[in-house]
Amino acid sequence: MKASDGITSRKSSELYEDVKMKDNDIMCLKLELGKAIKCYLKILEKYVSLGKVKEGYNSIKSFKICVTDWLSNFKRRFQEFEDELENKKLSESNIFDAWLPTYLMLEIKIELDESMLEITSLCEKIESLYTSYNEESKNLIGKKVENSKFEFKLVKENEKIASSNAKAFKDEMSFTKKRNEIGK
Repeated sequence: MKASDGITSRKSSELYEDVKMKDNDIMCLKLELGKAIKCYLKILEKYVSLGKVKEGYNSIKSFKICVTDWLSNFKRRFQEFEDELENKKLSESNIFDAWLPTYLMLEIKIELDESMLEITSLCEKIESLYTSYNEESKNLIGKKVENSKFEFKLVKENEKIASSNAKAFKDEMSFTKKRNEIGK
């Protein structure tokens, strides 16, 4: 999740900056269009004095049509950029949702492995206590055995908790999978 967050933010901000630049370009082009129309109007006034009004009007009309077409194409492209940005955000969200269960499953597996190592270690301690039973007094060994049994019970409880967590995660992953299938 954390590695992809940096990439995601960068791509999103690049696309956002791209969209902002395109929007600024549209605004500049609108201003230039206004200036061009003013120039054409000045030229038209000169044509009026020369008797060429109809010719100038047709020229302005065709120019306006060209600029309007260009502007509508630019707006369409701007909308495509916005749609692309939204699709990338959705795609990144789906990637995160797909990898989260794997990450959680790995965490639970690590907990189970650690519990198994603790159990193995405690079993070895208990065996060594039984073999050294003849060398030490019964009370001292009894206390060590009780402590080891208590530790063993704690480890067993931790293993049960980890196993319960694994089952809960498996149920949650199954639910998430069904939800994603329904959402598609």
